[in-house]
Amino acid sequence: MGSNQSTESIVKEIKRRTRKKYSNKERIWLVLEGLQVELSISGLFRKVGLNPNKIYYEWSDEFLEAGFEKITRFYNSFVHGGWVV
Repeated sequence: MGSNQSTESIVKEIKRRTRKKYSNKERIWLVLEGLQVELSISGLFRKVGLNPNKIYYEWSDEFLEAGFEKITRFYNSFVHGGWVV
């Protein structure tokens, strides 16, 4: 079993090292596409040749959190910057 487990470890390491890295533009595009109701997340990922898993939800959380932080910073600078009418 020891050699079998090391074989599995080797395969996992190869998969990890050869996994495609997605640019921020690609991630944002997928998240925005996923927010549209035309396709399910599974359908979207199949359309672009990806395995639909939790990665979409991780990316969308990051995207939405970054947007929320930017809006919050803008709002705070607007309110506390003396621009209130």
